[in-house]
Amino acid sequence: MTQPLRHFPTGPLNFRPISRIRDSGKRATTISWINGIRADYPWSMKAYEDGKVANVYLVCTGQTPVGFIECEARHVDLSSIHPIDLYLHELHIHKDRKRQGIASAILSELLDKGVPIELVVANANVAMIELMKKHSAVPKYQAPNTTTFLLERARTSPHAASCQL
Repeated sequence: MTQPLRHFPTGPLNFRPISRIRDSGKRATTISWINGIRADYPWSMKAYEDGKVANVYLVCTGQTPVGFIECEARHVDLSSIHPIDLYLHELHIHKDRKRQGIASAILSELLDKGVPIELVVANANVAMIELMKKHSAVPKYQAPNTTTFLLERARTSPHAASCQL
């Protein structure tokens, strides 16, 4: 049984792959919208364009767009010596929807997939550093301007649950 998605006043949290928007005009409008959100991020000048959004997802609450993520599954090749994980390249919330728990809900949804998440955070991004603390993220690498974090859902032993006869 799957866990219900987190709900907000405008509806449940959901992810929509931008690459699957068939209407080219609507896709272009969506890419322009995410680039507008991205423009408010002072630590990088990345911009998206059509054809280069394979791992970019519009984040909505119900039908209302509230932000976007860029996320890829890594080490999916079963012959790899590395465990499967998600690499979260980007997580951005529209400025009018910040401080409503949406970014935290996104991380929780991704963690519910059952694999660790790795992401790089600008050390000057105080809000994201606080979010990492809230989710008990572990610093993996420290650089002068960034920190790479690892997030994992706490694992419980199958024997840890109490059983009553």
